[in-house]
Amino acid sequence: MKSKMLWATAAAVTLAACTGGSDGCTYTPLLGDVGTCTAPGAIPVGGTTNGTGPTAKLLTGDYSASRIAYDATTDQLIVESLPFDDNVFEGRYDRAAAFDVAGYKAYQSTNGLDNYIAYYGTSSTGNTSSAVVAQGGYADHGHAGAGYARSTSVNLPSTTQRTFYTGSYVGMRTVADNTPFLDIITADIDMEADFSDNRVRGFIRNRTFRQHQSAAGVGSNMTLTETAIQRDEAIAQGGGVAGDVDGTAVNGSWEALFGGPNGEEIAGVVIINHGDFRETGSFVAEQ
Repeated sequence: MKSKMLWATAAAVTLAACTGGSDGCTYTPLLGDVGTCTAPGAIPVGGTTNGTGPTAKLLTGDYSASRIAYDATTDQLIVESLPFDDNVFEGRYDRAAAFDVAGYKAYQSTNGLDNYIAYYGTSSTGNTSSAVVAQGGYADHGHAGAGYARSTSVNLPSTTQRTFYTGSYVGMRTVADNTPFLDIITADIDMEADFSDNRVRGFIRNRTFRQHQSAAGVGSNMTLTETAIQRDEAIAQGGGVAGDVDGTAVNGSWEALFGGPNGEEIAGVVIINHGDFRETGSFVAEQ
């Protein structure tokens, strides 16, 4: 059965690294074999030695999914290591078009005991992708997963200022106790990169509910605070989140990677905390 790699290959789920081999590889894949590296010498003249090879990132820690992949043949999302979502190790989530939101296709576990919903989105080229999965009504936010990936090497510009990206965001909100709910929040996202100074920031706008099962409001627009672009990997990490929900300030983090031949796309995940609530979001945006 043909499956498109999104976060890890089916053959390997152990940490792997390539550190300075004969091909000049310097990046460390998160899970298994996520593609071959491109030697720095292969970067076009005038470019930079960054984003040299396919890259994927899967959230860990409180997020228990060890693999997320899209099967184009069956139009299913494959999720591994989430308990009670199926009767085998590899959970296959079926299309749930009724839950679709702008920029994202919805999938749902129909063979397990718990209510898992997942969203998978790609750029118009398919070079970048992002996904999020969560369950409602289980202790300590339930089991979840999120990640993002690119499928091609990236050659970031070195002098461009104020490059803008627009796209779609979907967030899944849970609570720390065993209250049975799962909020789904949709929004537009704007990202702005300054490649001459290696900085990037973003804004989540027009937040609305796709599904509202808690007592919490949807919240204000959110700011993804400025963070550095790490050119060697064409990624951004360590950004914060500013905004409020029902008058209470939020905190959180976000991270992303650039995709497309020259960084024309960006995909990532956002974590927003307020009180006992946690929203895990996914976004994909393009120039």
